[in-house]
Amino acid sequence: MNSLIEIEKASLTEKERLKILVVDDDSTIREYVGNALGTSDFSVLLARDGVEALKLIDSSTEMIDVLLLDVVMPRLNGSELARVIQSWHPKIKIIFMSGYPHDFMTNQGIPAGDVSYLRKPFTTECLLQAVTERR
Repeated sequence: MNSLIEIEKASLTEKERLKILVVDDDSTIREYVGNALGTSDFSVLLARDGVEALKLIDSSTEMIDVLLLDVVMPRLNGSELARVIQSWHPKIKIIFMSGYPHDFMTNQGIPAGDVSYLRKPFTTECLLQAVTERR
């Protein structure tokens, strides 16, 4: 009987796990965020820039729940990437990460809607709080 309960609990946990895509051109930040979220039992995908993120989303069989995006990146910045992904998945939760002040973010054309801002540098606790609040 215990094994049946454990199987049901494992299935429920898997269904409830948020799938998070972390997009940052800085490998140190990308890996830090990926490790922090992964050890907190989130399902995590990592991308170096917006172009790589679009390829991951296009090839993923599961819906991405939360995007953690750097604002300034080569090839396709966070603002442009957010617009594209929001047009595909309007209900997706977006958290922008940046070391720049909030005013700079506004000037970068950050889209309106269901978005948040996480100022770099941030602690693991702040990261987890931001992601949890986005549920």
